[in-house]
Amino acid sequence: MATRRQLEVFCAAAADCNFRDTADRLGMSQPAISSHIEALERSLGRKLFVRRRGTTPILSDDGIRLLETARQTLELNRRLSTGLGPDDKQRVTLGLRHYLLETVVRSAIPRFIDAHPDIDLDLRVTDDVNEMFRMVRAGQLDAGVFRGDPPVDPTMVFRIAKPSVCAIYAAPALARRIEAEGLSLDDAPFILFPESPRGRTWIMRRLDEAGIDPRNVVLRSQFPDVILQWAIEGRGLALLLDTTVPPGVLERIGPPLRPVPSVILAGAHAGPAVVRVIDFLECLLNAA
Repeated sequence: MATRRQLEVFCAAAADCNFRDTADRLGMSQPAISSHIEALERSLGRKLFVRRRGTTPILSDDGIRLLETARQTLELNRRLSTGLGPDDKQRVTLGLRHYLLETVVRSAIPRFIDAHPDIDLDLRVTDDVNEMFRMVRAGQLDAGVFRGDPPVDPTMVFRIAKPSVCAIYAAPALARRIEAEGLSLDDAPFILFPESPRGRTWIMRRLDEAGIDPRNVVLRSQFPDVILQWAIEGRGLALLLDTTVPPGVLERIGPPLRPVPSVILAGAHAGPAVVRVIDFLECLLNAA
């Protein structure tokens, strides 16, 4: 017999047709998503997704037939458990970077759900901040949250939560080598985010302000946790938020840098439910 959780995972996976995206959005591992889907398929005796090597899964004919029934079942269950009518719960779609989801937001989601049972919070991982801006402007996201500089855009409103202190960090051995060889920071090995075709990232703006022009970029990653691990391994310098650096493993190097704000943005006509999500995020980020 299908469980409620299996149906929830199935509906989310059917919307994404990408189990990794579903895992990020639900705060689960990708194998856990696959396990729920496979258990549901066994209980029904039907294949719900067509899986081909090297492509994303798509709904099978049986999956398409099940989807509407699953949604109706979950909606009826929600109404019975909360006492809310079908039109009482408002969906708010929030875009955020994967790292912010993992380090700040995910653990607070149960608290948000308990405090706001009338809001259906739909999390969408959006690692490209420029794409997040576009989706908010287009109405594909109700709100977005990220660490970086706020956009200059009159069609969006935003709040600034507590800024985070940042600095250039190096593994101790690398810091000693740079000092011993008299390397300028321009010539030192750097680890950076991928280059953005749409403008300078907050990291590059901070380096520009400090008069640093990295000429020896040895590695790039869009994931801050990967950059942190490479820095700990001594593979290059990295500009990191102080709150993300474990004590005692890296050393600050170079001049002081301007702190990085946490930005929560929304469309200019955000409704009450969106405002409550923004209020919650602001409190969460200020406490982080």
